[in-house]
Amino acid sequence: MLSIVPQTFAQTDDACVFNDTYWNIACPNNGFKPGCHRWHLIDEDPPIADIRVCPVWDLGYTGAGFTIGMVDLGVRITHEDLSGRYNATASGVHCSQGSTICWGHATGMAALAVGSANNVGIVGVAHGAMFSEIPLIADCPCVPRAVSPEEIAAALVLKNNLNDIKTASIGRGGVKIATYKCSGGSDCVVDAIEQSALTGRAGLGTIFVFSAGNDGHAQGRSDYDRMKSHRQTIAIGVIRTTTNTHAQATREQASLLLHPGAILQ
Repeated sequence: MLSIVPQTFAQTDDACVFNDTYWNIACPNNGFKPGCHRWHLIDEDPPIADIRVCPVWDLGYTGAGFTIGMVDLGVRITHEDLSGRYNATASGVHCSQGSTICWGHATGMAALAVGSANNVGIVGVAHGAMFSEIPLIADCPCVPRAVSPEEIAAALVLKNNLNDIKTASIGRGGVKIATYKCSGGSDCVVDAIEQSALTGRAGLGTIFVFSAGNDGHAQGRSDYDRMKSHRQTIAIGVIRTTTNTHAQATREQASLLLHPGAILQ
């Protein structure tokens, strides 16, 4: 049986001490404990759902040298928490006429991943890494809409020699079996994943990290989703501070890991 060993960290440890706004802020909904917005990284009381990242940072692993592609409707690339982290060369075409409803999700995910240690906002788990913007749609101004399998496939193969990792949170509206068939019946999304795993990063393979959730409200399952259950992708579930799952989290056997949900402001 897997056992969880509580871990503490020293406040004097330089790798774990930041002045970013939400790193040490106390929140009323957690008894005014400090650091309620970093519980997924370091949570001393109680240390249940955090990934205990300090020893990794202590060894010097901050993501430096890597680029994470945000496959979504768009990113607010000028957000203060992403200062200095945007890799324009590895990105698709940025639409400057976005909106919170288009940019909100990917901006939050980018901050969770690579949020700058710059005395504002939060600190990302890989705060030394860069992010790229891989838009799923070319519409500008950006207006949220359903995305076609062809658009997903195009985003998955875009600039893969410049993106080490690509992450996406794509739901299928409660469809029980998501096959992502393209026009003519081809498996273009699965083909894009397999092509990228073989040829991305100059033959090392692009790493795909997909949200396993989004369809829990409709009893969806990631096991029946060919993107999330594919052997060349990593499916990530979602958890909250109480260790409860998010309402949109799917029932699944394909998830390998969990990430924090509903913690950004």
